[in-house]
Amino acid sequence: MVLTIKTMHCYTGRHTIDNRSKCNGNLQPIALRYPFIVFITLLFCSTTWATQGYQSRQSIVASAEKFAAQQLPAAIGTVEVKAGRIDPRLKLAKCGIPLTTFFPTGSRLNGNTTVGVRCDAPKPWSLYVPVRIKAMADVVVAARYLARGETLRAEDFVIEQRDIASLPRGYFTKSSAITGKYLKRALMKGSVVPPTAMARPKLIKRGERITIIAQTQGIEVRMAGRALTDGSAGQTIRARNLLSKKIVEGKVVKNGVLRVPM
Repeated sequence: MVLTIKTMHCYTGRHTIDNRSKCNGNLQPIALRYPFIVFITLLFCSTTWATQGYQSRQSIVASAEKFAAQQLPAAIGTVEVKAGRIDPRLKLAKCGIPLTTFFPTGSRLNGNTTVGVRCDAPKPWSLYVPVRIKAMADVVVAARYLARGETLRAEDFVIEQRDIASLPRGYFTKSSAITGKYLKRALMKGSVVPPTAMARPKLIKRGERITIIAQTQGIEVRMAGRALTDGSAGQTIRARNLLSKKIVEGKVVKNGVLRVPM
């Protein structure tokens, strides 16, 4: 758009002065006198027209980060959620309603994951945003070297903050949850204690003499037996009845005691 002003002549006394530098020049079209200002104005207008119809990348990133943070358990301490870069060339229609966010199938709540961002109207679109989740939580850590087969005590552990994204095998938040259990493998000092390293204590060991209890209609019968496998509380194992020589199956109820059905 060019704004113009009608040119006028200047008169002084009897003579007509055609002073282009002082008169006509001052009344030249604005576009010619101030080309830089006009250029900036048009550039601003064109930029505004070009962007007002598109969804801002900042709003998409903010939606993805907020959604991921809200999915984390409240018990987790410090949380840092950072969305990855969105291609600046991407042009998505501005959404007329609040954006919808979701976790695609296979996404996880720690480390590198993906958040889906979707617009349902007026022009539907969807985008998958890469997100990095760093969540610090108090976890149980070995206070010293722990050998395989050790029965664990409360003093064997300390509580430290770790990034749970780096703990794919899991972790414990309270030492009371594993006190009394034993280790299936050794752990170095400072190692996070994973559930996969834990086992319930063996109440019956293979080859040891045990008591087999059978109960029916209020009558309890006890007999001697020998365990054929190891067993923890509630586990079903086999044993040999030393009197009848028959092999029976039952549940471990306590140290050296197996209960069998009648």
